[in-house]
Amino acid sequence: LQGLPHHTLMSTLAMLGHRPDEAYLDGIDNVDFDRLVALNDECRRVQLQGARKRAHFSDLETHQFKQLFASFDVDGNGTIDQAQLIMLLKDLSWEPKSKVEREELLQSVSTAREKAREVADLEDVFKITDGPEIDFWTFLHLARLMQTKIDDAEEERLDRLLEELRYSKLDCDGFRQVFLHWCQLQLEGDEEVTDSGGLNLVAQDVLTEAKVIRLIRYLGISLLGERRSQLNEKLKPLLNPTSRTLDFAGFLKLMRWMEDVDFGGVASAKHGKGTKK
Repeated sequence: LQGLPHHTLMSTLAMLGHRPDEAYLDGIDNVDFDRLVALNDECRRVQLQGARKRAHFSDLETHQFKQLFASFDVDGNGTIDQAQLIMLLKDLSWEPKSKVEREELLQSVSTAREKAREVADLEDVFKITDGPEIDFWTFLHLARLMQTKIDDAEEERLDRLLEELRYSKLDCDGFRQVFLHWCQLQLEGDEEVTDSGGLNLVAQDVLTEAKVIRLIRYLGISLLGERRSQLNEKLKPLLNPTSRTLDFAGFLKLMRWMEDVDFGGVASAKHGKGTKK
């Protein structure tokens, strides 16, 4: 039987979720089923190795972190010192705010360095420093440790918020789908969302005040006169004061309020007792 020709191999592997370098497939032709399985396994191994090296951040996220790191690597030697690390973390709103947190950060740097060295390839393993200087791969694994800690704390806060708002996990999942859908619409529309320092926030999971208003109008709720004033009064304390954006927790609070006061008939419509006004 005729095997897969070389010119279709790249597209076949792409259908299996892989995008190997063309140089890797150079000279490979007439691939039978067993060879395809072996190539698929090898691509999966390389893909997993790459994901571990990137601390399971995406290629885009890794690139963004690399750009941020480079902006603090003022002498271009591939490392930053502890003072520069603190400034970098402050840029991400991750800086330690107490002596205990600073001590935890030093321990996390050591852990991140070990993790980076475990998954580094030959090209990068010697770039991972042991002294006070911090290389990019150590920083990237530190970012993963800190992001995981933040995510865990956020999950705990969300659980408490759901209890306070009388929403179930199922309710939360439904609201999250709506919220993320409108975040994606915002991203595709390239709306400018910046904080007070000019940092672009459009890729983050927040909605601009204007997009929140559009979402509510999309529900069929008129926002004329007193109703718009009522919404503005409720929305103002939920928005980030510098970027004028609404995060998911604020979105949940807004939805709870809308249901509790039957804003624009939204609760009546939900329970089949009437139509939105």
